[in-house]
Amino acid sequence: MLIAMMLEQMIADFGYEVMGTATTVEDARGMLDPKPPDIVVLDRYVRDQLTIEFADELIQRNIAFVLMVASEVELIPPRHQGMPYVTKPFADHDLEKAMRVSKVSARGFAGSH
Repeated sequence: MLIAMMLEQMIADFGYEVMGTATTVEDARGMLDPKPPDIVVLDRYVRDQLTIEFADELIQRNIAFVLMVASEVELIPPRHQGMPYVTKPFADHDLEKAMRVSKVSARGFAGSH
């Protein structure tokens, strides 16, 4: 939980309003309504559950996200390989840059439908 609190503070320091931390994919889904976030920082695993299908849902809803991965970058599915990601451990500026890129990418997805 300490890492989640540090991540929340880091994101707040970037100027974003933090909605909260989800500890399960179901919790994360519940945070999408009624007003979805502008961007989601998504760990590849949440409580030993892959979040790949949830990432697909975010894409369908035109919600920007940054995928956080350990060292298994090669395991990112081909359909997500163009999405911004950070490899843990990461520097603050790497996450901030990935978040900016992700927001631009999501606007592109929204405009292409």
